Amino acid sequence: VRRYPGAAMRVAGWGEPLLHPRFTDFARRIKSAGIPLKIYTNGLLLTEEMMTAFVECGVDEVQFSMQGLTPAQYEFNRRRSDYALFRSKVELAARVRDRLGGGPFLSLLTSVLKSELGEADPAAFIRDWSTLVDKAAVDMTNLNFVRHLDRVRDLLDDQALSMVHRPCVDVFLAIEVNADGTIEFCGQDADQTPEHVLGNVLDMSIHQAWHSEKMEAHRQAVGRETRHDELPICRNCYHNTDKYDLFKDQY
Repeated sequence: VRRYPGAAMRVAGWGEPLLHPRFTDFARRIKSAGIPLKIYTNGLLLTEEMMTAFVECGVDEVQFSMQGLTPAQYEFNRRRSDYALFRSKVELAARVRDRLGGGPFLSLLTSVLKSELGEADPAAFIRDWSTLVDKAAVDMTNLNFVRHLDRVRDLLDDQALSMVHRPCVDVFLAIEVNADGTIEFCGQDADQTPEHVLGNVLDMSIHQAWHSEKMEAHRQAVGRETRHDELPICRNCYHNTDKYDLFKDQY
C-alpha cells in the first residue's frame, strides 16, 4: 500500500475485526507506515485498552455499525446483540478519545427497513447519536445478498431501496483483500464467487490485481457502462442507485 501515495486502508468486509487478539498490533503497524486507517466495527468487543491504542497510534476513523432506529429495532435485527451494551461501547470510545485528545474521527451508520421509518424519526436518531459521535447517518437495508433468501422472502418488499443501477465509482477507487489473501474487485461478496476474484496476495501484488485485464473488464462493465446484470454481486447491488429518495426531504 505504501507504493501508492494517497492510498488508504479500510478494515471492513465480512467479519468483526476486533475478534482478532492482535488487531491493535495490526493498527499500530499500519499507522507506523503512515497509511490512513478506517476501522468498521459493531463495537461490542471494544475495550478501553483497544480504544486507547487506536487513539495513541493515530487511527483516523472508527465507524460503528448498527441496524434500526430504536433499541427494539436494533435488537430485532441483531438477535444476539444488546442495545444498551452497544451504546455503552460508543460512549466508551467517545470518552477515551476525548480524554486523550486528538482522533480518531467517530462515526455511526445504521440501516433501516421502510416499516421502521414509520416507527421513528431518522432526523431525531441522528441528533441523538451526534451527541456521542462526530457523524451519524442512516442507510437502507438490502436483503438481496442474503444467502438463504427464501427465509426472508416476506421482507423483500420492505426494503428501503430503489434499485436503479448507475455507473459504479468504487471500481476506480478500491479493491478488497480478504483475511485469506483473496483479492476481489468488490467487498460485497462473502462467497468469493469466481467471477469476482482477481487472485491472491500470495501469488500476485495489489498492483498486478489493480491493473489486471479482469479488473479492467469489470470497470468497463459497471464503471463506464451499466451492465450490472452480467456480474452476480453487481446484479443486486444498491450502491450508486437512487437509494436516498426516501430521505431526500429530511436532510
